[in-house]
Amino acid sequence: GGATWTGNNLLPPFTQSSSDPGPTIDKNGVIIFTTLDNPGMVAAYSTNNGASWSGRITIQTGSVDKNFAYSDDAPSSAYYGRSYCVWSNFAAGQPPIMIGYTTNSGVSWGGVMQINSPPGGHYSQGCDIAVGPIGQVYVAWVAPLSSGSFTEDYLGFARSTNGGSAWTVNEN
Repeated sequence: GGATWTGNNLLPPFTQSSSDPGPTIDKNGVIIFTTLDNPGMVAAYSTNNGASWSGRITIQTGSVDKNFAYSDDAPSSAYYGRSYCVWSNFAAGQPPIMIGYTTNSGVSWGGVMQINSPPGGHYSQGCDIAVGPIGQVYVAWVAPLSSGSFTEDYLGFARSTNGGSAWTVNEN
């Protein structure tokens, strides 16, 4: 119940430079852990409540930031069991939000694509993700100014009704 804890401060497949953890638990009870680590956006999974972990699985290489993960846990969804990871792609000139997904409890990742194109003079960061009861995928983020005070004067929101393959995006 969280009263006592065991383990260590670092999951075995990752390094001291890993940061921004994005855990989720899928329909099979598998813990899927996404994080920033060399060489970019990586993941690992545990089928035994964290007693042991898979090796690292690379989702995208390059400069990435501020990831988050979510699993579709609605049995009525056409994408039930699909787990998603969203992040900012700082390898791009105007960093957009990216998404990838796994359909096999974190063993492999695919569907990596760009969700948005930030407005001029901005970049996208701080994304969050949720899934609706029939598989709608929702992603929100901020769009700070690229220079100066880094004021967050835009907010982005995207929706997919086909498991993250296509997006309706609003940045305002």
